[in-house]
Amino acid sequence: MADALQALAGEKYISVETYRKDGAPVRTPVWFVPIDGQLLFTTGGDSFKVKRLGRNPKARFAACDMRGTVHGGWWEATAEVLVEGDLAEKARAAIQKKYGLMNSLMLLVARLRGRLAQRRVIVVRPGTPAT
Repeated sequence: MADALQALAGEKYISVETYRKDGAPVRTPVWFVPIDGQLLFTTGGDSFKVKRLGRNPKARFAACDMRGTVHGGWWEATAEVLVEGDLAEKARAAIQKKYGLMNSLMLLVARLRGRLAQRRVIVVRPGTPAT
């Protein structure tokens, strides 16, 4: 677990792979923060990532650029949607600190579209390196 977090030191994005009903993988680049040995990111509550994780908590992740081009090794993981709580608040604050103005602009757009209350925090618990 610590190896996975060390591999992501200094990275701005991770590619998170979740799985459709038929098992097909879907990769999405996201901003993230490490907290207490876990990776956390935010997304829209009605996003397909949230729906896929509701059916199957299995996931993988790797370091990537903003377009999703992976440049690190993959790690197995499990992920879940946090409804609210202290960890979700810590994640939101850490994301704001790490991404600053860009995060503020994204939140402004979400607020203007009436989607701010729908934002969810996803917690990714690293497992072993993928083979």
